[in-house]
Amino acid sequence: MNHRTLMIMILLMGIAATAIAQGTPRLSIVIEDEKHNLTAEERSGQADILYHPGDTIRYVLTASNVGDGLMTDPEIIDPIPGGVTYIAGSAEGVDTRISYSIDGGSTYHAWPVMYSSTNARGEEITKEATPDMVTHLKWGIQRSLQPGEATTMEFRVEVNR
Repeated sequence: MNHRTLMIMILLMGIAATAIAQGTPRLSIVIEDEKHNLTAEERSGQADILYHPGDTIRYVLTASNVGDGLMTDPEIIDPIPGGVTYIAGSAEGVDTRISYSIDGGSTYHAWPVMYSSTNARGEEITKEATPDMVTHLKWGIQRSLQPGEATTMEFRVEVNR
């Protein structure tokens, strides 16, 4: 399988985490993507992996505390890449609280995300967001990460038609 790995070393910038003990926690995030419906040629390495409308991509995020201090209440935020649509119900993570943004990451809510709009008569109505409206995912890890400890999260998207 062909994986593209992106290593992001984040020194607690934009991540809600605090150190309680001596030392400094430091978060490392590795993101791997995997095309689910590989052709035989792609699987064997005889052809480049190409993405077509309707293909499913699975993203796996591994968050590790590579520092020397306890990390409490870490939150991982990942934008949905352009050209794909989040697949409802695919976000997972052990010991995590998952929330969703439909406004570019300004606010996060549990699923289903509800939003207000105005109908043709000028009345404000509440609607349920659809998966194609999801712009960001946030995993609130519900436990502390000890130095050297890691946890994984994942989600799936579909390549737009």
